[in-house]
Amino acid sequence: MRELPGTVGGLPGADPILYLPVLPEIVVELQADQLRPEFGRYRHRPRVLRIRAELHPMQIEPLPDPGESAGRQPGDDPGERR
Repeated sequence: MRELPGTVGGLPGADPILYLPVLPEIVVELQADQLRPEFGRYRHRPRVLRIRAELHPMQIEPLPDPGESAGRQPGDDPGERR
């Protein structure tokens, strides 16, 4: 069991929420107000739209880390010095 990040919020006396990590077995389509969680959590609860039975979890590419330059090449950024 692990503590779910961002669930206590620093409130005194609040118990952490525990969860059990699992292996991905299905793909679902979500609707969220953010591209990725910030500080380990979404601002508002994402909504499950549908199960994508035609997709396998290994077919899905993970989102790049926020600090990574996702597929950018040198010179793509107009503010970048050459």
